[in-house]
Amino acid sequence: MASRCMHRRENRIPSDRFLDYSGLAELGSFERGSVVLLDDLLASGHQAVFEWDRLQRLANIPANCRVLPATLVSCEAGTRYVEERTDLEVCSALKLTRANEPLDPSSHLFRTEEERAQARQILKKYGEILAPRGPFGYAGSGLLFSFAHSTPDNSLPIFWSTTGDWFPLFTSGGSTRMGAGA
Repeated sequence: MASRCMHRRENRIPSDRFLDYSGLAELGSFERGSVVLLDDLLASGHQAVFEWDRLQRLANIPANCRVLPATLVSCEAGTRYVEERTDLEVCSALKLTRANEPLDPSSHLFRTEEERAQARQILKKYGEILAPRGPFGYAGSGLLFSFAHSTPDNSLPIFWSTTGDWFPLFTSGGSTRMGAGA
C-alpha cells in the first residue's frame, strides 16, 4: 500500500487512476482497457498468485481483459511460479536471475565454493535465531537488497529482523508471514 501511494505521488498520477479490488469490481466493465497490477517486488511469486486468485474472485475480471503484473524487481523463481500457475505474463524493470542470489552456485559473489559454504553456515546460524521459519528469508530467497520504503522479507533476516537484541541494518521490513521482524 505504501509503495502504491509513493509511486502515485512521485509520478503525479491522480488517485482516481488507482483502484483497489472493490473499486475494480464497481467498474463493472473491463472492455475499454487493461488492468495493471503494480508491486515493488516479485520474489517467490506466492503472494502474486494468492492476490491474483483473490482479485479474480472479488472483481470478476473477464477472460478478454488484459491484466499485466508490473514490478520494479522480479526474481526468476517467482516469475516462473506465477507464469506456471496463472495466465499472466510478468513485466519487470529489473529481472534477477539465480546468479543474483548470493548462495546460488552460479553467483559470482564468492570466489570459491568454500567461501559460499562458510557464508551459508553463518547466515543459517543467525537466520535460525532471527527467523526460524525462514533463516534465508521468505521461501529461502536470500536476497541482498532493501527499498527506501521497506525491506522485503525475502531478504536475509540479518538485514531486517528485530528479534531479541538484534539491531538490523535496515529498520523497516520483515513480515508477519515468517513470525519475525518489524
